[in-house]
Amino acid sequence: DADALLSRAQTLARTLPADGPVVAAWLHTTFAARAHFAGDWVAYVQETERAVQAYDRARDLRHACNQRVRWGYGLVEMGEFESAVTVLRRAVDESAELGVPLVEGYALQNLGLAYSRMGELGLAHATLRNAEALGAAHQHGSVVAGACYYLAEVLLTLGKLEEARACANVAAATFAPSRFHHSLALAAQARIALAAGDVAGASTLAEAAAHDRVPVAFAEGSDAIVDLTLLLTRRAAGDHAGAERAAAAGLSRLEIFLTAVPDEAARARMRERVPAHAGLLAQQPRA
Repeated sequence: DADALLSRAQTLARTLPADGPVVAAWLHTTFAARAHFAGDWVAYVQETERAVQAYDRARDLRHACNQRVRWGYGLVEMGEFESAVTVLRRAVDESAELGVPLVEGYALQNLGLAYSRMGELGLAHATLRNAEALGAAHQHGSVVAGACYYLAEVLLTLGKLEEARACANVAAATFAPSRFHHSLALAAQARIALAAGDVAGASTLAEAAAHDRVPVAFAEGSDAIVDLTLLLTRRAAGDHAGAERAAAAGLSRLEIFLTAVPDEAARARMRERVPAHAGLLAQQPRA
């Protein structure tokens, strides 16, 4: 039982010197992982921030930087984009100084995502292109694929459909071994096809994304992206009953996801500021 093991770890930690920040950092990192698996983004962000502070006290700059990237991503998931930018800018600078290109690449990815969520599309595009280039230079395929996945959405918003399609294709090809990530890339391809007027192609891709989605142990908001894409493509194809089923299932999944977040203010912010959540909620039948 994970909770019993964590309780035991806490008990053992109390026998160690009170000024042992590394022990505290590992405990907070473990608590953050538990919160992530439970879908409690408030606890995830709090525990990850505490891990960063403990590693900073220990002068363990590499681990502090790595956790800072995770902290920033958690803030993005919670709709706290401005705070995420502050955290992730520091992570980018520190990882570059430390010479850790993999961590820098992930920091740039998440920073680009935060910029895009704020509507700063020019900054988002430049930051994500930097992440893509860094990943390619160091042969980190996951960095390239993640950057291209986020770039596809930015380019779609900018109306650059061919560039968006190219980026989505890179993400889909690289993520092929991971059904969870591949389903998100398929959904991105579907949205681009829909914007280009290819309803049949978009429908095929969206249905494949829904079919390939894999339930994971931890709660991610990614289901909302797939569900929203599915209902929009079905509606465009004239399958209004199918679109309604996708909306109902998506809204149900979204509420389960948000229920794991114990803070009402955080839930409200996530409903309003995370685009896929807001997009799904806009599909609710009006009374």
